[in-house]
Amino acid sequence: MLAGQSLESYRPSEYRLKVAYLPATPDLGTEPIAELFQRVAQFRHRPREADPRVWLPRLGVDEGLLHRPASVLSTGEAVRVALVVLLSARPQVFLLDEPTGSLDPANARAVEYQIQEQVGTGAAALWVTHDPQQAARVGDCLYQLRTGVLHGPHRDPKAFATLIQQHAEVEE
Repeated sequence: MLAGQSLESYRPSEYRLKVAYLPATPDLGTEPIAELFQRVAQFRHRPREADPRVWLPRLGVDEGLLHRPASVLSTGEAVRVALVVLLSARPQVFLLDEPTGSLDPANARAVEYQIQEQVGTGAAALWVTHDPQQAARVGDCLYQLRTGVLHGPHRDPKAFATLIQQHAEVEE
């Protein structure tokens, strides 16, 4: 359910506007990033003011990257460029699979900050992480998948790091 409606009741373009998915390793194709941004801007379901370039400095992405083919980006660069595209659409829900796993600490914090900003304006984020400290920084509800069973919700962020550490020790 999303906003009281079943997911099946949404048209695909309407759903894509409301829900954004960021895989751990995004595939952005081979074209230069500037061309990718131009193509994305032409999608009818995107807001007209949704210029992805305004998000580049917020995520520490140099504008020089716009002229590089997507296929030569590092995983961290590709993740941030994909997140730029998602953020510019201003979705209501973010589904994030290890969005900072390939980033250095400064860029990871920039991503955390931008997602938290969106959550602060009413968006929701489902964030997959294996980093206990990150879970405590950005989470307000923790679920854990253990041997195929979902456990939670845990609602005390101060306990997230301990819970994740205990889970890691059990898995070893």
